[in-house]
Amino acid sequence: MCRALATIAERRSKEVRNYPCRGHDDNRDALKSMTLHTRGPEPTSALEYTMRPSVTTQRFLSTGLVAVIIALALPTLAGAAPPAVEISKLSLVDLAFMAQQRASIDETARRRLGQGISGNPGRDIRMLQRLLDQGIVGAEDARALQAMGLVLGDLLASELDLHWVIYEDKAGRSRALRYQQTDHYLFPMTMISRRQQAGNQKSVENIYRDASAVIEKVRPALPFQ
Repeated sequence: MCRALATIAERRSKEVRNYPCRGHDDNRDALKSMTLHTRGPEPTSALEYTMRPSVTTQRFLSTGLVAVIIALALPTLAGAAPPAVEISKLSLVDLAFMAQQRASIDETARRRLGQGISGNPGRDIRMLQRLLDQGIVGAEDARALQAMGLVLGDLLASELDLHWVIYEDKAGRSRALRYQQTDHYLFPMTMISRRQQAGNQKSVENIYRDASAVIEKVRPALPFQ
């Protein structure tokens, strides 16, 4: 009997430290006043008073549970992030296909307009525009329009220190122009085709200027400029 009372007393002495109290003697009344507004039957013994968590403890446990749930959810949220972009060099297949595209536009322009690709921005931009204006390449000819985008991209690359790369992300694999080793890219392959197919009659010259402006913003200013 003495040992049972001692055990209860020992347990109370440990639990009391977790509860706010006005003193050892009136600790039971303090606990009772804290638990009167909680649901459930009124405690009937000293042991129930000392073992029931206080409102403060319940709030602490609830906060801890929320923290655990958030911690478990964070890896899932992080895993939902979009995959990183992969940049690689053009493959031999890419290079061969691009050479065919250039050759097809050059042949068409020579045959229909009497001039081919020269590498001169002003001249080649006018040549591309004539292909559109004269209906030689129509909005339904996606392959030829993308070949024209390639020619436009070559002009941008030579003027703005860009180089062709493969840009691959969740949306797919694309040929792109990259500015040096930065994260700034242009996608000229569809600059002409997507506008023509949407009925947008923006001129090739303005497309070229807008694309140039994007890269000019990130290029360092020349000395004394």
